Amino acid sequence: MKKNYFKSLMILMFSVLNFSTAMAQGAYFTLGAGYNLPTSTQTLDALSFSNEFLTDNTTTYEQKYISLGKGLSAGGAFGYMFNENIGAELGISYLMGSTWECVTDYNSSTSGGTAKFTNQISSKMTRINPQIVLSMEANKITPYAKVGLLLGMGSMSYTSKYDYVDGVLEQTLLLNGGIATGFTTTIGASYALNDKFSLFGDLNLVNLSYGPTKGMITKFTENGVDMLSSFDPIDKEIQFVDSYVEDDNIQPLITEPSKELKNKYPFSSAGIHIGIKYTL
Repeated sequence: MKKNYFKSLMILMFSVLNFSTAMAQGAYFTLGAGYNLPTSTQTLDALSFSNEFLTDNTTTYEQKYISLGKGLSAGGAFGYMFNENIGAELGISYLMGSTWECVTDYNSSTSGGTAKFTNQISSKMTRINPQIVLSMEANKITPYAKVGLLLGMGSMSYTSKYDYVDGVLEQTLLLNGGIATGFTTTIGASYALNDKFSLFGDLNLVNLSYGPTKGMITKFTENGVDMLSSFDPIDKEIQFVDSYVEDDNIQPLITEPSKELKNKYPFSSAGIHIGIKYTL
């Protein structure tokens, strides 16, 4: 009985060891970084994000087309190749979005009056990316393609500065909450340095939009003096929803956030990424 038990235990341990070794032979880690350019841009009409140039007699309007997916990104992934051609990968990355700006500028030659209203918007997002990997037979240079889902948890910072005759007003609105969903497609190639390490470079296409569920004014100053402490929650907090009802007979509670319709913002991009791959 003891011999049979010992024999069974040895077979189990040997099987686990072989399975672990086989798994390790197909597993890998990657670390990389890159820069993303905007694609699928759109207007931010909900934020009145456009340029205006006013004089005594004319107003010039200029539209702004943006994608908040533009900017630097860095991250890593764990993957496993089931064979030389098919595998799966789970990645995580961090996007540090570029800053976009629009201006409303007023100049009067008659009165000499001037005013300038500057808005800036930028984004940050942590992204989780499960993907299917398709690869050519492993050689010194190995082409590959990936396709998968993208889940993002991010925030947007919208700052406003109003320069006028009597001074300067400044405000910062932070938008966050909710999960962004989309998908990615990647094509690239890796170059083997040795049995363990490879360099890779790829083109990554992201199709993603993000609809924040919360807003909070985190800064409001006039000529450098903090005015935010005098605001009620209804004046500085926003809840973004798909629908709501306003009833003239019911006064909103000043202790609760105001309600506004949810908007989706563009985060689509095309990026070039480079990095290193370590095969277990």
